[in-house]
Amino acid sequence: MVDDSDWRLQGQERYLHGVTLVRRRYRAYAENPSWDHDHCEFCQAKFMVEDHPDVLHEGYATIDDYWWICVTCFEDSLAPGRVETTIPDRLAHGHAESCRAACVSARFGTS
Repeated sequence: MVDDSDWRLQGQERYLHGVTLVRRRYRAYAENPSWDHDHCEFCQAKFMVEDHPDVLHEGYATIDDYWWICVTCFEDSLAPGRVETTIPDRLAHGHAESCRAACVSARFGTS
């Protein structure tokens, strides 16, 4: 469980509050083709398509691929009271196996 003094918490709830996140392989932000990487919004781990040491290739992204969160930070942020999650009905009814990415609606911030 992450407490409020964790160094990774820098007010991300201001822009991540209520976003829908999708777990998927990293892909570059389509709106700016010159970007070759992104960083986790919490720990600054690097995401890239190419293979390099210490680079992540999968994580949680907003629908538009603008914001990325690594799996570790996402799982850490699931502490009670920090993130409220719901799994959309289409996934809760056994369709997750046929979906390439699992969608999670996440409301960031404390309740």
